[in-house]
Amino acid sequence: MADRRIGALGAVLLLAACGGSGRAGGTADPGPAPPPQTPPASNPPPTGGSSAPPARLEVSFTGTEFRFLGIGADGTAYATNLSGPRQIHASADGRTWTPRGPTPGGRGVRVFAALSGGALLADTADATGHVIARSGDGGRTWTDVLWLGGYRMLTPGSVAELGGETFLLEYQSFTGDSVPIRLWASADGGLTWSVRAETSEHRHGHGLLADPATGALWLFYGDRVGGTYLSFDGGRTQALVRGPLEGGVLVRAVATPEGLLGGIDSPFTLVVPHVITLSFGGAYEAGFRLPGPSYSALALRGGGYLVGAAREPAGDVYPDGDVSAHLFASADGAAFDEVFACARLSPDATARADANWQLASGEVVVDVLNCEGFGPGGAGYVLLAPSAGP
Repeated sequence: MADRRIGALGAVLLLAACGGSGRAGGTADPGPAPPPQTPPASNPPPTGGSSAPPARLEVSFTGTEFRFLGIGADGTAYATNLSGPRQIHASADGRTWTPRGPTPGGRGVRVFAALSGGALLADTADATGHVIARSGDGGRTWTDVLWLGGYRMLTPGSVAELGGETFLLEYQSFTGDSVPIRLWASADGGLTWSVRAETSEHRHGHGLLADPATGALWLFYGDRVGGTYLSFDGGRTQALVRGPLEGGVLVRAVATPEGLLGGIDSPFTLVVPHVITLSFGGAYEAGFRLPGPSYSALALRGGGYLVGAAREPAGDVYPDGDVSAHLFASADGAAFDEVFACARLSPDATARADANWQLASGEVVVDVLNCEGFGPGGAGYVLLAPSAGP
């Protein structure tokens, strides 16, 4: 059975909801580049945090037949079935699913992103490589819009929206060397794409974080030759804020008034994984110690944060005997408590419990991979909700 321990701190979060060196990237993007912006002199008021007493958080639903993909702008949830013909399914509550149509080109859907305008993007793959497909009708029909070949999306955070544009940062695993990595941009909701910037300094792009309140676009590159970069001109120029061996290796993060909050992606004690905060100017603080590398971070509606910790096959940062993926919650970004964990199924693959979405009901969706007690390959999801009990 999966290890599904539920901590106390964190359910209250759901109750509330029911510079460094610079680098200029080459670009094939048409039109003049606007001048770089600077961070605002005063930050907007914080949206995270809560002073209400903690309540219990528990699993309200477990899905073992579907892999959760994401939540559209209209609140519709999307998933693919884990067995049988490849199909896109839709749901209003994350529990009951209705077929929408076949997956794009009948290919497997690896990663999924929902845009604010209603369009859906899917990283699909077959023997020829990866293709980004787009749907404008809720997953019923799809059009291939960007061929990436050996490159791909890593998480839903590989895509971000800012200033009326959509961005996609490439990831690759076909070599351990630094290779050309492109930041793609689209001005029409993912219909057409052009290269906004390209770098050959890094192995891959982990992801993006857009902060509309400040106009900031954060870019996360991995691994030991990676780092956290910041742009105020839509990715045309990117400044190094934190180097990889200084805690600058992230996959996902959330925006804060001061900068960002996220978990370090490192399975080795060379860079011990913590929840960190990073300011626009590079001020850095390592807080809560994570038991494994982090692939997910979520800011909850009404305040508070969730940060995941994975269990990779290799690494030396894990507590003795710990082979589980974990999810932690915080009301203030400082004190964290475990709210979910699941034991890995296979020691040869990474176990993950990632919180990337929140349903309209306020329930958090935890995407589970390679964990005991779930579907084929240990895949599935759980919904977390406040307990009605004392």
